[in-house]
Amino acid sequence: MTSNSSDMTRMLDAIARECSAMAGEIAWLGAQVSGETRHGGANIVALQSFDYLAQQADAQAGLIARLAAGMVRADEMRAAIEAIPLPRVRARLLAALAGKTAASLDLDDDVFWPAP
Repeated sequence: MTSNSSDMTRMLDAIARECSAMAGEIAWLGAQVSGETRHGGANIVALQSFDYLAQQADAQAGLIARLAAGMVRADEMRAAIEAIPLPRVRARLLAALAGKTAASLDLDDDVFWPAP
């Protein structure tokens, strides 16, 4: 079976929709957790983690959707990546765009605050 650009476009579009749906589910789950009676810093960290994951899924969905729509120029990709509100994700994607290999990237997915 051979593949063509329309197959790629359909797959990228489908993956973008899946990421977008995942962001919604993560946000819903975060809202459910926020209703629990946990107190203190651990609850705040958990809620921030849900927000981070939802934002990351939404950012990935946006990039995939743009690629599926035909975004191919590096300057367009760079501008789309620079709009991502997550500094570590943005830095990793910009490094990948610059051609750095996965082994040379900091793939630490820890959020921006220490775990409790």
